Amino acid sequence: MARADDDWRSCSRKDNVTMDKRAVEGSRYYEYRARSRVPVAAPTALERIWMGVLDEQPPSVTKRTIVRHSGDEIVVYDQIHAVVVSDRDVTTRLQRHVDSRANVFEIIFDTANHLGPPPDARHVRLPVVRGSWRVEPDGNGAATVTYICYSEPGGSVPAFLVRGAQQDNTLKEFERVLARITH
Repeated sequence: MARADDDWRSCSRKDNVTMDKRAVEGSRYYEYRARSRVPVAAPTALERIWMGVLDEQPPSVTKRTIVRHSGDEIVVYDQIHAVVVSDRDVTTRLQRHVDSRANVFEIIFDTANHLGPPPDARHVRLPVVRGSWRVEPDGNGAATVTYICYSEPGGSVPAFLVRGAQQDNTLKEFERVLARITH
């Protein structure tokens, strides 16, 4: 996922949130990035994001099971309600990385279906979900939060039906987590 910044194209701006997207080689779907500044110190922002995985789930998640939780790793199994297509499920591993010397605070997440329950006949398994939350201090007690997410919906859904929903869901998830960070 680490590629040049100039691959990103702006796709929307709402309040103080900027949304960008970029093509992913070999895929019909886009990777999305949302960014905003928050009036919270970077370590506090990262901790609120991290604890939110355990305390609060996105509205589209109908069931969340914590498969494993240790200091800097959480594995969750989610069942997700999809509006137009069949419901989905996925197991995701999140890993927290803190490098205080470099002022890097990050949560990396990736599909880990092999760590969760077997496929469920009522859900289509998401084959790929990956991304990160990155929190960088601004030197004045506030921070910039960046959320990057790429996913493939699984099943036989045409890409043109999914892209708009993916962009909307990325923004909604970012705004939901921003509210948690700042309150």
